[in-house]
Amino acid sequence: MTKADFPWRPLGEHLVERGFIDRSELEAALAEQQRSGRKLGEILVAAGALTGSQLTRVLLEHAGLRLEDSHTEPAAVATRPESHEPWRPLGRVLVDRGAIAEAELEEALHVQRETGRRLGEILVERGYATAQALVSAVIEQHGLEEETPAAAVVATPTTGHEETYQVEDHGSEEARVVFRTGAFLDAVDFAFEYLEAESTERLRIFRLLGRKREEVWSYGPETAAETEGEPHDLLEVYGYDVLRWRGPGG
Repeated sequence: MTKADFPWRPLGEHLVERGFIDRSELEAALAEQQRSGRKLGEILVAAGALTGSQLTRVLLEHAGLRLEDSHTEPAAVATRPESHEPWRPLGRVLVDRGAIAEAELEEALHVQRETGRRLGEILVERGYATAQALVSAVIEQHGLEEETPAAAVVATPTTGHEETYQVEDHGSEEARVVFRTGAFLDAVDFAFEYLEAESTERLRIFRLLGRKREEVWSYGPETAAETEGEPHDLLEVYGYDVLRWRGPGG
């Protein structure tokens, strides 16, 4: 796994924009995340800022899944504070859980790069993973434990978005756009997998909204240099680095 930091603040900003949490709850959770290394969603759910079901719905949207209206929603609770593990891309979680094979993930990532579609959508459509398995993986990815499985989940195609997240490879003199998506978490998942596959020296994610272009995440030589001197346990915690966030409210 690359030593890049997972950018927790953009996820929190999205939850604020959707009205699930307020600004003070986000800042308190970010402070706790930096202190403890726990995942942001795990902290917010444990604090009662939002429910596990609310967080799960938002996360699934970014994985290309939609919960059909039903009386039974997937219920999730925060894990014990001492049991937290490093953040992993969604595909890695699925492979580690035995839900998909490594070859299936590689093929799905190739399709994702070629088409810009969301990884979860591709995996379900091709029959590599069930929608229910994907829900469980998303819940685990963000530090939660599943209590009630999802009763009705469907894969949804990518639709038009007001904002776009663009992953750019700046490892050479001329920058290349390697992925575009309407979902931030989808862009981050792709970026981490891309770093592992391509070993580029510099990768950046930009948020595009109309004529506005904002960098929301970056990885480069200075990132690796900063982490080399840190304690080993911090290297394995993909927490948010304030200096890396340049988006709204950052």
